[in-house]
Amino acid sequence: LQPTPPPTPDAGPPPAPTEAVPPGNPLPFPLPSVGPGYRRSSEPR
Repeated sequence: LQPTPPPTPDAGPPPAPTEAVPPGNPLPFPLPSVGPGYRRSSEPR
């Protein structure tokens, strides 16, 4: 029997979805669905 390999560092909590970002925080990219706090983050000019 071989010892079980240690858990890889990649095995961690899944990244939170972009839609879960609270209003007011800068988004990495504009979302197709504009929310109540989207314009506050980045106003389209």
